[in-house]
Amino acid sequence: MVAMTREQRQARAAALLAGEAERRTRAQAEVAAATEQVRVAVLAARAAGITVRRTAELGGVSVDTVNRWTAEAAEQRARERLLSVQMAADPARRGHALALRVTETRVRAGQREVRLFTARPGEVAAVLRAAYKSGPTLWPTEQERQAAVAAAVEAGDPHPVDVAFGYLDLFARLLLHEPAEAWRQTLAPHLPPWGRGAALRGAEGARQVLDTVLAAAFGALAPGTVVLAAGELAIVTETHWRDTTVDAYVVMPADVRREARTVPADQVTAAD
Repeated sequence: MVAMTREQRQARAAALLAGEAERRTRAQAEVAAATEQVRVAVLAARAAGITVRRTAELGGVSVDTVNRWTAEAAEQRARERLLSVQMAADPARRGHALALRVTETRVRAGQREVRLFTARPGEVAAVLRAAYKSGPTLWPTEQERQAAVAAAVEAGDPHPVDVAFGYLDLFARLLLHEPAEAWRQTLAPHLPPWGRGAALRGAEGARQVLDTVLAAAFGALAPGTVVLAAGELAIVTETHWRDTTVDAYVVMPADVRREARTVPADQVTAAD
């Protein structure tokens, strides 16, 4: 047996140490991933109403760990709600906040399935920001914004902020109801270069988002509501506003052979 030199022994020991350190790192990563999965499952169990003690038993963790994870999750949700509300109450960021609020929705009535909010959030946000910049300064005062944010955080709902910004949203919605040539010309100076070609796509989504927000603020039927329009089953896709009231709704009849049509508001009621 040939004796190893000092350098060979050091190289062998170094390789062994590096290998064990790498294995330990992988094991730590696996433990961290498994712990995160347990944490998610623990939070789901608590949300489902399973007691703290039973959750701890099932999850193989301590009661203190269950309570800590639950408190941390609640704090994180509170921070996210506050940031979301603050963004919605910032005139410069409100368009982005609204664009992120809704996701693509499919609504069925009779033979018809309608897809709503299909525009990309970035395109919707660009159109909304441009629309807000195109008119008079209708946003609330700083004091009114702070009061609306506080009320929204307490309620756990952005409705107080949407009410405070109702006239700004309404101006943007009325602007986007003009013929396309008119509002595209108005919005053009305020759109980023990449957004000018996407204005038509983003505008449809912006109208639907604004209709949803305004419906809650002023009491109307939001896009996606299944209704009886002049006695016919249909789905609301857009709203025609006159100030803070509704003139008419654009609806898609439940019969797939029928095209979208505009029906006076007094002939449209939510379906049972």
